Formats: sequence, C-alpha cells, structure tokens
Amino acid sequence: MFSDLPDQRELIDCQRQLIVPNSEEILGGVFSSRVGVVVDNEENPGPYDAVVEAVTRKSERQSKYYLEELTLIDILEYVKSVVKKATPYSPSRYNSLVEKRWGLKGRASAPDEPEFMVGLSDLLIQGANTCQNYALLAGATIRLLQRQEERCGGINPDFAVSIENGRPWTNHTDRHVYTTLNTGELTYTIDPTHPFVTQDSAKVRA
Repeated sequence: MFSDLPDQRELIDCQRQLIVPNSEEILGGVFSSRVGVVVDNEENPGPYDAVVEAVTRKSERQSKYYLEELTLIDILEYVKSVVKKATPYSPSRYNSLVEKRWGLKGRASAPDEPEFMVGLSDLLIQGANTCQNYALLAGATIRLLQRQEERCGGINPDFAVSIENGRPWTNHTDRHVYTTLNTGELTYTIDPTHPFVTQDSAKVRA
C-alpha cells in the first residue's frame, strides 16, 4: 500500500498537542509511548492519503453496488479493514527500530523531547507496527474523512474521535490503545483485537 511514495520529509519543529483520551485533535499531535509518535499528515501526507482514498473507493463501490446509502458503521468497518491491512502487527520490528535509532532496550522509554519523536508515516513505511499505530492511523483516517463529508465515505465532522487507553500489557510499559468515535448517542470502538466495530451507548465524561 505504501510503495512509490515520495521521500519522507522531516518533522516540523513546533509545539504539538499531546494525544490523550478526549483530545481536541489527533492530526498533527504526538502520542507518547516509548517514543513520541507524531501524526505527521502535514509533513508526509502520502500514507494517510492512500488509506483515505482506499476507504473512499471501497465506500463508493459498495454504495453503487447496493444502490443505497452507507451507514456510519459500514464506513467504520471499511476504515477498520483498510487500516488493519496497512498496519501488519510487528512489535519486533518496532522494538528493533527503537533500539537502533535511540538505543532504547527492553521497557525503556524516551523523554518527551523532539529528538525522540518519530513520524507515524515512518513507522508505517518501515512496517514497525503495534496497536498504537493502528489506533493513531484509524483516528487520523476518520478525522480526514470528516473533512470530506460531502464525498461517499465522509463522516459528520461534529462526531468526536478519541484514542483511548485499554488494559496494560503484562510484558511492556505501554498500554493497549484503540480508537473511538462518539456521536453523542453512540460510541463506536475500533480495536485491532476485536473482529468487528462495536457500538454502545455514549458515555459522558465527568
């Protein structure tokens, strides 16, 4: 999916919003785990555009075939399917890359400083994927689809997208993370460990 992309551009040196549950924005933000993973859609849009275009084409094809408007959960299932294909799970590659670039071994985590940040696009192209890449790419894809609401596969821009913390891993400092979309009435969960997108009554945060 990520072949024939232009050369990677360096991350812009700027203040970035930390991606935490219920963040106002995912695009351009940084997710802090062993290193800071930046959703670098501005610097390196190629991988993000490829995923969004794949979801849009799939949505248009299915809508034309069934001659009916797609539901939100249909679109989220396409997001889940395309993102899963784009982020084959490979924690060994991730650990190897983190050790090679920053000398971090085992459970060691880097300080929250610019030199310890990496673009999500870089990890995607390297195939160094964990659940955080899946969650961040799914969240970024939904946000980008919200910008093209008028196209087939577009999503209401008023819906809130969030990267949520799940259970802690027993053998790693990182927690499992996943993506949610809150419509105000329902919360949809996109989790790589679940076979389907799930939905539940929206939970109001205190």
